[in-house]
Amino acid sequence: MTLTSKQRAYLKGLAMNINPILQVGKGSVTPEYVTAVSEAFNTREIVKINVLKNCLDDPRGIADALSGEIKLPL
Repeated sequence: MTLTSKQRAYLKGLAMNINPILQVGKGSVTPEYVTAVSEAFNTREIVKINVLKNCLDDPRGIADALSGEIKLPL
């Protein structure tokens, strides 16, 4: 799913006021982490994730990996 720049700006504006509930560290994205993110989407519409400085992966790559693995509720 591709978002327009206006859609991204709107979601960024919503996310500015919430605290991150998950963090990605040295372990990067594991199957357990994908499960945790999926469960977070079951209770929230927007999930804010913080990528720590000790994570060797690129934040954009992490987002792409998570978006391919997570099954969102309908």
